[in-house]
Amino acid sequence: MSYIALKKQIEQALQGAEQTMECCVISDMPLQPWLDLYLQEAWAAHGIALSVRHIGWGERHSALAAEGLRLIWPSPEVQQEIDAKWDPAGYWVSGEPWSNPLQKFYGAVMPNVPAPALPLGSRCLHLTALMVSLGLEKSLAAPAERRWGERYSAALQRAVAQAACRLWAAQHARRKKCLVLDCDGVLWGGIVSEDGLNGVLLGERGKGEAYARFQTLLKQLSRHGVLLAICSKNDEADVRAIFDTKPEMVLQSSDIAAWAVGWQPKSEQIAKLSETLRIDVRDMVLIDDSEWEIAEVTEQFPSITGIVFRPDTITEELAQRLWLLPEDQNEQNRLRLQTYQDNEKREALRRSAGSYEAFLQKLATRLTLREATEADLPRISDLSRRVNQAGNGMRCSQEQLQAWLREGYHIQAALVSDRYRDLGLVGGVVLSPDRVTLELFCLSCRAMGRRLEQELLAALPPETVRLRWADTGKNAWLYELMLRERRWEL
Repeated sequence: MSYIALKKQIEQALQGAEQTMECCVISDMPLQPWLDLYLQEAWAAHGIALSVRHIGWGERHSALAAEGLRLIWPSPEVQQEIDAKWDPAGYWVSGEPWSNPLQKFYGAVMPNVPAPALPLGSRCLHLTALMVSLGLEKSLAAPAERRWGERYSAALQRAVAQAACRLWAAQHARRKKCLVLDCDGVLWGGIVSEDGLNGVLLGERGKGEAYARFQTLLKQLSRHGVLLAICSKNDEADVRAIFDTKPEMVLQSSDIAAWAVGWQPKSEQIAKLSETLRIDVRDMVLIDDSEWEIAEVTEQFPSITGIVFRPDTITEELAQRLWLLPEDQNEQNRLRLQTYQDNEKREALRRSAGSYEAFLQKLATRLTLREATEADLPRISDLSRRVNQAGNGMRCSQEQLQAWLREGYHIQAALVSDRYRDLGLVGGVVLSPDRVTLELFCLSCRAMGRRLEQELLAALPPETVRLRWADTGKNAWLYELMLRERRWEL
């Protein structure tokens, strides 16, 4: 695509966009004008109009006070000058040590320098990995461009822009929470209702290899906190039998948060999953091998993301739509999955209780508030980015929480349990050092419907009278509740 065509495409994508952001690019190298356009293209996918300006390496300290995004791309020769104490934090494009064979051929472009220590709060875009992934020849500037000091190709600069956006999205963007999976043609080859349990394609070799490989990817995503749900036109007994009896299955029933298996339209199945999991459909990604099924669902729910399953492209498709947190929180992810799996028991208890008050009493929910530790901060940061309903809309990175903890802010962790399970850490509250301002309030949707919001508000000290607030489009009810429960200085 030409420069002008891509620019027009970005302008069309941003029509009506209200959110803007500034990006400061800091480098001692001449970078092609394509980099600016690729950065704008990447952020346009999130509805953000990005303005880009450049600062030379010698003036990099002036960017310490710059607002917005900072992309720092030093040449290999000046990497040794990086001062983690004084240089600006941001997204650093940094090389790793090259092996001798690569050093032999590409030493003039990427000398063998160690990856530097980066300023606190920085994220590293590993240039070596990007170049190897793209292909070394495609990563280097053409000979004609090198005469003007260019080192890297436009293709590599696009890869850098996309990688930076993925890192940013992992911290700040609204994340997809749930993968909704078809079965026939997605988790295994063939149609179980026609081919039988022994006729479906699965395994490490042959035609079943692609499906086993995809299941391995799903298993990894589940460990990073992505919920997996089944949405299939099948007999549920057949689907469950494959999960429970086929040794070639990488996924197990215990990996699935919710099931919607039957012969009704898939849009109805999606609605059932949304209600069961208490997840908005716009936070779901439907993966199906049928374009018709995806079209039927998106006609009813335009905000859901649909991906047509193709074995050769599914990994790239997911990478573009799922912004996973870099922190691995296996224990919290396990508790979250178990909580969703227990929801059927809670729903049965609610139906048998006779009244909502009786249900709450039988559920025996217990809320515990304690001072957060350093180990709690990744989870609280995760919640601040996930929660859209029972939260004040403030998004906090782990680095921001760490800084607040050092500065004397009061950070509390909310732990919840009920008669069925210990739900773990499901909420967080942050107060300013003088306890006057409520900086962060968030409670997982897993803990909603138990009047825990009122308990958390009642636990605030009387001097907390100021409230930070950002509208998520889903938390207006909480704002009204807060106004009813407490008196605030608005």
